Amino acid sequence: MSSSLLINVFLVGLVSTLHCSTMCGGIMGALSLSLPREIKDRSARFLSFIVLYNLGRLFSYAAMGALIGGIGGRFYGLVPPEYAHLLFQASIAIVSVAVGLHLVGMLPRLSAIEAVGAPVWRCVEPLGRRLLPVTRPYQALLYGAVWGWMPCGLVYAVLFLALTSGSAEMGGIVMAAFWLGSLPTLLAAGMLARSLTRMVRMPKLRFGLGLCLIGLGFTSVLAGYAMPNEICFVCVGP
Repeated sequence: MSSSLLINVFLVGLVSTLHCSTMCGGIMGALSLSLPREIKDRSARFLSFIVLYNLGRLFSYAAMGALIGGIGGRFYGLVPPEYAHLLFQASIAIVSVAVGLHLVGMLPRLSAIEAVGAPVWRCVEPLGRRLLPVTRPYQALLYGAVWGWMPCGLVYAVLFLALTSGSAEMGGIVMAAFWLGSLPTLLAAGMLARSLTRMVRMPKLRFGLGLCLIGLGFTSVLAGYAMPNEICFVCVGP
């Protein structure tokens, strides 16, 4: 597999986070905010937990890719070698176009394939609940591994690439490239969640927001008194 093809997979992961930032970014933010305050107040330790969440997700993605790639590899040998590379290139083209159409709203049913992984998620999700609340590094790693199995149409689209990659090893590499593309957005989501929490704690900011709300309240009252007078003016005329 050429490096250019892996770069394409990476770009699919990078662009797909524009769609997944709402769901996965929200999950990452919630996990970050749920950490104990003694962890959130120490930047290095806080960052380590965010990285561990995502490393756990990498392990799951790589495991799925290796599993699917191994299954596909059994049939890969039936394809003449000169066509095997073209098959994978065609798969990347199909997935790239499908993800692109989904992002612009022209292929909304891509998420319908999430139902395929629902039975697996029902078995895995209770394991994640047992790890909460996350207070130890190993919990963050394991919870990230559980999170990686959450049904996602875009992940399953990339698994199709793993299926046509030719082997378990290459299937794992394909999913690792996709994970790497999704990493910047999710790391940012985790760090921004803490930044927002710190901002909310700032006394001056809280005071300023409070004044804004008080001002809006008075504005609403004044608008309520002014409205009847305007109505009467309109009704009676000059």
